[in-house]
Amino acid sequence: MKSFTIAAILAATASLVSAAPANPTGGNPCDVMRCASGTICQVSGDGESGRCVPEAEQRCGADVVCGHGSRCCNPVMGICVSPPNMFCIMSGGIVADDESADAATPPPIQLDQDIEQQGSSSSSNGTSCGPNVCRGDETCCNPGCGYCTKPGQGCTKEFCAPGSGPQCGKKAFCPFGWECCNESCGTCVRPGGVCTMQFCIE
Repeated sequence: MKSFTIAAILAATASLVSAAPANPTGGNPCDVMRCASGTICQVSGDGESGRCVPEAEQRCGADVVCGHGSRCCNPVMGICVSPPNMFCIMSGGIVADDESADAATPPPIQLDQDIEQQGSSSSSNGTSCGPNVCRGDETCCNPGCGYCTKPGQGCTKEFCAPGSGPQCGKKAFCPFGWECCNESCGTCVRPGGVCTMQFCIE
């Protein structure tokens, strides 16, 4: 009876192992692969499997090659990640309709070292603060952005380029009506747009 129980357990275990999916995590297939030194796991174009390739040859999408120490986590969108920042968006892609021009990320407005913020000046209707006018009980704390505060309130010291949208990272501004989705890379998107969360180094 004892040998029958062990045989039954082994048979049940073997059937479970053979029925396991190729990618048990349901996410990135490279999460369950180990590659030899000098190689890195590359996700297939369909995202269903991975294979070990030499680090120098790792392509990520049509026109992206991941750098040394990073790996391709989303070949559809061409996203590379590096430890310890391994967060990756596993969906998304190129819009294939007439709105594709609207879905493209615009080039951010680059800061110019020569641009100076406007100062504030007093007028009979309040204090002029960049594009705004502060009320009598307010002070202009950031004239470049037109921010007014009451005494004791905090104020951001960000730089706002004239006629631009929000600042995105240290050197970029988004176009008016767009929002910053990745300050590290200075990436701007339309509200509700898809954003990659990769880390960029200057």
